[in-house]
Amino acid sequence: MLKTALKRYKRINPISAKRRRQRAARLACVAAVLKRDGYKCTFWAHVPQTVGAFREESASLNFIDPPCCDGQLDVHEPLMRSHGADPTDPDQCITLCRSHHTWSHNHPLAAEQLGLIVREMKGEVVG
Repeated sequence: MLKTALKRYKRINPISAKRRRQRAARLACVAAVLKRDGYKCTFWAHVPQTVGAFREESASLNFIDPPCCDGQLDVHEPLMRSHGADPTDPDQCITLCRSHHTWSHNHPLAAEQLGLIVREMKGEVVG
C-alpha cells in the first residue's frame, strides 16, 4: 500500500469561533468587574471586622492567615465554573489580588466560610 503525505489546504484555527465569542464576553466581564470594584482587591470586604474572632471560630478548619495584597488583580468566580458559574456574568464575579485568589483556592474550607467559594447555585447544593 502506497502512503502519501497528508495535505492541508487551510491553516488550523488556533481558536474556534465559539471560543472567540466566549473570550470576548469574558474580557468584557473582567473589565466591568474591575471597574465596579474600583480596581482594588475586595478580599477584606469578605473578612469579619475582627479577624481574631474569625480565627477562633474557624480553629477547626486550621485557618491560615491570608497573605497581604499584591499588585496583580484577578477576577474570581466564587461559584466555580465546574459548579455551574457563568464566567461572563459580572454579578457572579469579584476582584481579588493574585495572592488572595491563590489563597482562596489553596484553603477552600476557610474561603467557603468567608464566601469566597460557593458550593451551591440558586438554593441547590452542588457536589
